[in-house]
Amino acid sequence: MALTAAKGDICDRVGLMDDAMALAKADLSEPSSALTLIDSFVGETENIILQGMAANIAALLDVWWENPLIIERLDSLYRRIFVPLVAALGYEYHSGETTDTAAARTLTVKRAANAGDPGVVAELRRRFSEFMATGDDSKIHPDLVGTIYTMFFKDNFDTLQTRLENGFEHYSQLPLRALTTQTNCDDTVAFFKTKDTSKYTRSLEQTLESIRGNIKYIVRSTAELAEWFNAWDIGRTH
Repeated sequence: MALTAAKGDICDRVGLMDDAMALAKADLSEPSSALTLIDSFVGETENIILQGMAANIAALLDVWWENPLIIERLDSLYRRIFVPLVAALGYEYHSGETTDTAAARTLTVKRAANAGDPGVVAELRRRFSEFMATGDDSKIHPDLVGTIYTMFFKDNFDTLQTRLENGFEHYSQLPLRALTTQTNCDDTVAFFKTKDTSKYTRSLEQTLESIRGNIKYIVRSTAELAEWFNAWDIGRTH
């Protein structure tokens, strides 16, 4: 029924994905149901649907970030969705194109690169290397700056600091956000035990509850996710 309904209105399709993922996290469904919906949308080009697909896969990445096998499978799904769209949309932004088209291009390049697609990473590296060699950033559109600088930040820190000048503080924070690790619930509780948390008690408790929820989610759904991806791999080879 969900797959049939998924052929309807764009907003309905995004809502179905969001609902399926929320139900899975609440232990009212399985994450494979959400993945099946997402996989059924492969080939979509509407920006709002692509944003929804990316966000829901990212939600699983945020939970299973310590499981390299699940992460690689999720990245494989990212590549299946977004690499063909990079080929279709390209890397150049054009005057007169719609805001949705530009946003879709930015999203597809970012997700394909973050998922480690060799062709996309190589193209971004080529553009970055040209900038580093010549100082000419005309091949790096502002919408791709965050993605490109984050990827190549650590190995080029000193040069970037000189080149970017006033803008360096902003971009230097991007990879640091990406490198921030999630701590487990016990460590978080222990850290704040001796702190005055009166001003942020509610937000801290929400954070702890989220961590506890993620722990339960991982315990009950890791095997089910692996099983779904095994079947997904078989389906793609036939």
